[in-house]
Amino acid sequence: MGIVSLLYSAGLRRSELLKLTLQDIDSKRMTILIRNGKGGKDRMIILSQSVLDDLRIYFKKWKPEKYLFEGKTGKQYSGSSVLKII
Repeated sequence: MGIVSLLYSAGLRRSELLKLTLQDIDSKRMTILIRNGKGGKDRMIILSQSVLDDLRIYFKKWKPEKYLFEGKTGKQYSGSSVLKII
C-alpha cells in the first residue's frame, strides 16, 4: 500500500520513488526531498499524514536500511516490481 499511496498522493515518478532514501523523509516537517528529479532538479513535496502512517507500518514490518523501498537483497527496489504492484 505504501508504494501506490506515495506515488499517487505525492505525484512521484517511478524513478523518483525508487531513489528515495530514509533520510529523504522528514516526518517532523511532513516533507519528502526528491533528489535529481526531472531535469536533474531537487524539489520538496508535501507528505500527507495518512501516507506517513502507512510508511511507518511498512517500515516496522520490512525494516529498510538505505532505500525507502528495498528488494530482498537490500538493494534498490526494481522498476518492474513497482509496475507489477500498480
